[in-house]
Amino acid sequence: MKVRPKRYFPTSDWLEGLPQNHTLDGAKLLSIRAHVEARLPHVRSIIVARNGYIVFEMYRQGFGRDSVLNLASITKSVTALLAGIVIARGQLSLSDRIVERFPGLIDTPDRRAAHITVEHLLNMTAGFDWTDARVAQWRDRQDEPRYPLRHAMNAEPGALFNYDTPASHLLSAVLARAAGQSLDTLAEATLFKPLGIATREWEIDAQGFAYAGHGLHLRSRDALKLGLLVMRRGEWQGAQIVPSAWIDACTSTKSAGYPETFGPYGYLWWLQPVRGHAAAYAAGSGGQFLHVIADLDLVVLVTSNHDRLHAENKQIVRDFVVPAVLDA
Repeated sequence: MKVRPKRYFPTSDWLEGLPQNHTLDGAKLLSIRAHVEARLPHVRSIIVARNGYIVFEMYRQGFGRDSVLNLASITKSVTALLAGIVIARGQLSLSDRIVERFPGLIDTPDRRAAHITVEHLLNMTAGFDWTDARVAQWRDRQDEPRYPLRHAMNAEPGALFNYDTPASHLLSAVLARAAGQSLDTLAEATLFKPLGIATREWEIDAQGFAYAGHGLHLRSRDALKLGLLVMRRGEWQGAQIVPSAWIDACTSTKSAGYPETFGPYGYLWWLQPVRGHAAAYAAGSGGQFLHVIADLDLVVLVTSNHDRLHAENKQIVRDFVVPAVLDA
């Protein structure tokens, strides 16, 4: 008879388990190392957890368990969790119009801007005329205020998905004003402290706002905790840290996304099946991926160099981790 491993929360630290004790093919997981060395030399760390136990872990390029790594746009998915907490408090609503509730954040003569809501920022349908190929240029313009961020639109809010990091960064000011504390302070109190995440860095913009769309740096094991929190539908150590209904909302389709490559989009979380298993994942430039595959009780983190997109890192989950599950 199969004995299910004891359920726990890795607040202090993760427990480790042998793959075979979690119905996994250990040899298949170990083959990840050779694949990475031969094909993915840019990878920095990989961690696989099943049933809440780490069953595979590797570090490269001089990085280790205590290394604080740049998670890039995985930050967006953390911002989504914080948005759910603020909304649950009654301090914010998905239907709040930005120009009415938070005047001065958007400055454009385009009449369509009046209809941009919190929800549009969360599902990347604000309607700004933008390509993230210019994101470095946006950050490097020290003479250009971070707010207002945009002067041109090319779509009605809600009509068109467009991946837009500066638009998601508006949520930093939105959440700070609604909650009465900065995004990073809010995260410290509501997420990091309850989860036992003591080591972190968060980049701040020229106006003092923590970047909502990128810039969070965590240890790999701590980033994995955020995936487990989503796996457990917002519950941690007997407390509902994030409302379960909000986790469900973030990880269900809210806009088209990029169906042929990254999949549909929820609220700042990507959605794309892996070998027939529904999966939600947070993704960051340079090949940072945090996968949550609920029906297999799997959480997988991959971190990588930031020299290019490295979308091929997703193949680790598809070609090695999921095939290692023996009771799929």
